[in-house]
Amino acid sequence: PSTSDEQSPSVIYSSEGVFDASLTVSNNFGEDTETKTEIVQVLSSVGEELPFEEGFESILSIEESDRWFIENEDEDMTWEKYDGIGSSSNSSVWINNFFNEDNNKDRLFSSTIDLGDVDEVLLSMDVAFAQKDEDDKDKLRVYVSTDCGDDWNLKKSFSGHTTLKSVEPMTEEFFPQSADDWHTLEVDNISGSNLVEGFRFYLYFENDGGNNIFVDNINLSFISTGLNDPDLLNLDLQLFPNPTSTESALEYYLLGDRRVSYSITDITGRMLENVDLGVLPFGEQRILLEKGSMASGIYTIELLVDGKSSQVKWMID
Repeated sequence: PSTSDEQSPSVIYSSEGVFDASLTVSNNFGEDTETKTEIVQVLSSVGEELPFEEGFESILSIEESDRWFIENEDEDMTWEKYDGIGSSSNSSVWINNFFNEDNNKDRLFSSTIDLGDVDEVLLSMDVAFAQKDEDDKDKLRVYVSTDCGDDWNLKKSFSGHTTLKSVEPMTEEFFPQSADDWHTLEVDNISGSNLVEGFRFYLYFENDGGNNIFVDNINLSFISTGLNDPDLLNLDLQLFPNPTSTESALEYYLLGDRRVSYSITDITGRMLENVDLGVLPFGEQRILLEKGSMASGIYTIELLVDGKSSQVKWMID
């Protein structure tokens, strides 16, 4: 219901979004109403499809993003977008931890992500963090949820004096100056019952007197699939120009690190070329195919990704 006089009403929202809520109390002396703005967040039960990539270049602020949500229980320094510093770009998120209070805790929540059709995923992020001194033990923990955020389970913890720090301690305020000040942290145990349509994760940072922390390039990438249909690998296979009289480009997209090879056969089934490209990284890939001495006709290009085949016809004028 939109209104209720029950002590503990249950409200079902028919659409996703951010909503206000009001409470009115009354007695013989009158009534009083308090309204909290944007206090209720309703997310889609089926989330964004992989690949999930976030470099923070396209958002103005975390507060205005529909991908990220902040919980700042101590109402002090918390996660913010930082323009001008990034791992491989000019944007990231950070906590001004140098001036933060000890034991402050801040959470950065993702929206829902659809992991229903994969076997395993890898969550990775680029992090730049410094201690003020070698005894600081600030922590970055990663929690996941399989029910859109009702319940959370710890997946990995990175400690400031061991796996979290990317540079040596410094007493002055830390701002990363080069790629050497960053390193990549991975969460590689997201599998099994974690792989649902309403998956979420959050980053939990706990201050212990350390320096600033920056996070960039948060990626949730596909590792393997139990589906044998290569079309479901989401390769987005494209060949152009086709037909051609000189050369064509074969472009495709990998949802994780994959072993890739390709072959070219003629109309009789004779193999003209067979190339093993080895293990290629997540992202867009491109193969330049040259006509060379091949005669005009129709050829078959077979792309093997982790042993799964996709084929496309190549027409040479």
